[in-house]
Amino acid sequence: MPESAASPWRLAEVAPDLPLFSTFHYRIPIKLRDQAGLGKRVLVPFGRRQITGYLIGFAQSCSLPEDKIKDILKVLDPEPLFDQPMLDFFRFSSVYYFAPLGEVIKSALPAGINLASRKRLRLSEEGRKVLANGHLPMQLEETAKKLKDAIGLSATQVKKSDLIILRHRGWIEEFILMTQPRVSHKSEWALELATSPDEKQWQDLRSRSKQQARLLEQLTSGESLFKSDLSKEFKDPLRLARQLQKKGFVKIFKRVITRDPFSLDLKPEPPPSRLMPEQAEALQRIEAALDRKQFTTFLLRGVTGSGKTEVYLRAIRSGLDRGRTALVLVPEIALTPQLLSRFRHRFPEETIALLHSGLSAGERFDQWWLIRSGRARIVLGARSAVFAPLKDLGLIVVDEEHETAYKQEDVFSYHGRDLAVVRGQREQAVVVLGSATPSLESSFNAQPRKGISAKYQSLILSTRVDRKPMPVVEIVDMRGIHESAGEAFGRELSRTGTRATPEVSRAPKEEDKIPADAKVRESDRRMAESFFSPALKQALQQTLARGDQAILFLNRRGFASFLLCYDCGQRFLCPNCSVSLTWHRKASKAPHDRFYGEEKAPSFLLCHYCGFHAPAPEVCPQCFGLRVRPLGLGTERVEDEIAALLPGARLARMDSDTMSGKRSYFELLDKLRRRELDLLVGTQMVAKGHDFPHVTLVGVLLADLSLNFPDFRAGERTFQLLTQVAGRAGRGERPGRVIVQTFNPEHYSIRLAVSQDYEQFYQEEMKLRQALAWPPYQRLANFRISAPSPERAADAASELRRLAKTKARRKEYRESIGLLGPVRAPLSRLRGKSRWQMLVRAGAPSVLAGFCGEVFAEMRKKFAAGKVVIALDRDPVDLL
Repeated sequence: MPESAASPWRLAEVAPDLPLFSTFHYRIPIKLRDQAGLGKRVLVPFGRRQITGYLIGFAQSCSLPEDKIKDILKVLDPEPLFDQPMLDFFRFSSVYYFAPLGEVIKSALPAGINLASRKRLRLSEEGRKVLANGHLPMQLEETAKKLKDAIGLSATQVKKSDLIILRHRGWIEEFILMTQPRVSHKSEWALELATSPDEKQWQDLRSRSKQQARLLEQLTSGESLFKSDLSKEFKDPLRLARQLQKKGFVKIFKRVITRDPFSLDLKPEPPPSRLMPEQAEALQRIEAALDRKQFTTFLLRGVTGSGKTEVYLRAIRSGLDRGRTALVLVPEIALTPQLLSRFRHRFPEETIALLHSGLSAGERFDQWWLIRSGRARIVLGARSAVFAPLKDLGLIVVDEEHETAYKQEDVFSYHGRDLAVVRGQREQAVVVLGSATPSLESSFNAQPRKGISAKYQSLILSTRVDRKPMPVVEIVDMRGIHESAGEAFGRELSRTGTRATPEVSRAPKEEDKIPADAKVRESDRRMAESFFSPALKQALQQTLARGDQAILFLNRRGFASFLLCYDCGQRFLCPNCSVSLTWHRKASKAPHDRFYGEEKAPSFLLCHYCGFHAPAPEVCPQCFGLRVRPLGLGTERVEDEIAALLPGARLARMDSDTMSGKRSYFELLDKLRRRELDLLVGTQMVAKGHDFPHVTLVGVLLADLSLNFPDFRAGERTFQLLTQVAGRAGRGERPGRVIVQTFNPEHYSIRLAVSQDYEQFYQEEMKLRQALAWPPYQRLANFRISAPSPERAADAASELRRLAKTKARRKEYRESIGLLGPVRAPLSRLRGKSRWQMLVRAGAPSVLAGFCGEVFAEMRKKFAAGKVVIALDRDPVDLL
């Protein structure tokens, strides 16, 4: 037996940083035995490559023959990145969401820290000689020069015909290029006083080198100074410091610094002197659960403005006082700095870490290590922060728990809220789910049923802080208002169309002398203007006349929903997705890497799904007609119409087209808070978690937009969105007013959102869910198929149908599994891929997991080698 067999840890189990469901065993070389440890990253050979893997266990033996077991090449971490409890949490997440364990672990760690090798091409020695001598065929020269100048090119970067010739002649060679980590700890030169000069030495310095003396004087305070700070006063502080170091006065060293992810300091309101009775009761129950050190989940349902955040803050203080740490999840990146400012003012003695995808790779790396080292006891972040490496976790808060943003839609399609509850259970922590409009699943879990106690405990905040009244909400039925403008528009469109309509001869009227194109333009303008009801126009004028502020909400970006040629009916569609391109009349401030296509013009067509854009045409490419006109309404057009209606108003728009960076969002909100704006137009970005005391009017345009989505949750999302946006009004001293414009005033989602009646909405919606066997009465999973061609996608869907139906006929699934589909997805083409989907329903989570696991494994095996992608989304929230 080889010497290595005597070691207790001869083999390591490794989860690769690859989308693979298997783990692999590697031999631990003797020289690495002391370094290898659970939770560390290792560099391992994988086929002809070298990749990063995660060490997740040890073994004495495995099923492979000894000569097939490969050695670990290197241990990459001096200390573990995760421990056994976190590994168990990762394993649960992997199994529940059908995700590769390596992908789960990678999601939990800072991005950009892994190493990997890539196969690259370069000119061989012979190829370099041929190029230097000028004997290379002319058609290969350009490619050869690229291969000579670059570090290395991938095979896809080289023209295929050139690649065949170069390989055949032996003029290129393959080599392995190791990619280094993109992030690491950032360090900077720092200076510190070593020895203070005596009086004579001071005199000598001041007479011979005034710059050295000045620098030394700054160090006499005893504090270390960074080179970057000294560079503002000294041309070359490091050179001066080295001269002082030779004289024994200064120490020069490198110090690790933390990159600050958010430097904008928003001034929060001072904390209230006392709590409302319902707040105090909620806090008391949370504190009692903290004292028991026993897992408990609370559903805190509080109307907008009821002070949920104050309950969170005081509960966190209680947890910290008991020696526990706290994790706070928010649905939107945009909300984190506003909360962070409030947290920093409330906990000035604590280091608070921030985790979300809006941070740079370096900022996220630093914040993660603040948590891992134990220096940060409070973590604030978006969904990925659920994996924050906190020790002694005592309290997890999930704010706005109903938000769909907590659901990840990529390879690892986890739900941050649900994993927060699981993590709380594993760590015996208290979990608080807060919302004015809780998800139906959470409310269902807070209801006892059939002699079974509720999974969650309910906490209710039924009134606003200081008993401020809820806003008065009015419904405006747009059907009558919009009808006249729509009829006029339709008449002009039909009158100016390409098909002749026989008319009785009559004398020409004055209006006939107006060009047809001008008539259509005027009708279109009247139609757009008609989206603002007389009641809303009057309310806006009155609000601004009083010196108050208003918010207009429309959940649709751009100027118009699409462009239409009035001559031939041509619409402009995305070449990659089955949707119309949205017309943007003004240049977007969003980062350019979000878009691709032709060079971005000031007026352009954009796909909101894949980012394709093209200049807006002035001439129809189909019929060469000149009457290409916009139809529909977006926030950009609302901004223009309001500017015309209220010419003196200080107006701003908030959507992803106007927010150019992570500071712009908060600077705009700060302007609104400081009353430098009168009116804000925005998408759902304006609806969430904001407190503006001088906003007394909220106008909702096209309130029924979200009702038209092909999703069983459409009614729920409409109710939530309307309730949340209405809650922005009347949070100060003046009462609030909300005007909801809708074409479906009788719909229960809109009617009950207007009356702010969550209980009644819950009863109405749950009747439908139960009758139709939708969640929370049944558990749901969604198989998604995507392929480059419609034929391949259809073939895979047929195979999925055959396989699923065969398994569903088995005894253990016959009565408990329901199949819907497979059918083409509502977005049947997305980012160049044809899409199908199949929903699976089951009453028991274990039955759903067993059935889907079997089908998923066989489908992956069958389509492993092709370009067909099979994905499985458990507990889906997006069915498009």
